[in-house]
Amino acid sequence: MVYDCISDKLQLVDTMLSGGFNDDLPVLANQKATQLKRDKAALYDRIEELKSRNSETDVVVNLAKTWKTADYSRKKEVAMIMIHKIIISENGDAKVIWNI
Repeated sequence: MVYDCISDKLQLVDTMLSGGFNDDLPVLANQKATQLKRDKAALYDRIEELKSRNSETDVVVNLAKTWKTADYSRKKEVAMIMIHKIIISENGDAKVIWNI
């Protein structure tokens, strides 16, 4: 299979070097190669984005586990950072205003 692919490429190069193509074919081949390079770069960018999201998810999971095992003072410190204020109305309804 690999040999067939190499053989096909060699035939293509031989045909190009011998002038067996008209002038439009190399232009089309270059356009296709440029598009394939752009597609490849876009795929690599997408892979990096997905890897980044995956590591962010790991951090969130680790924070959730840490929260479950944290003591009262640690939870209070986190609440002080995340909560701007808590408003309790006369009828007992509570509203939390977050810093985030």
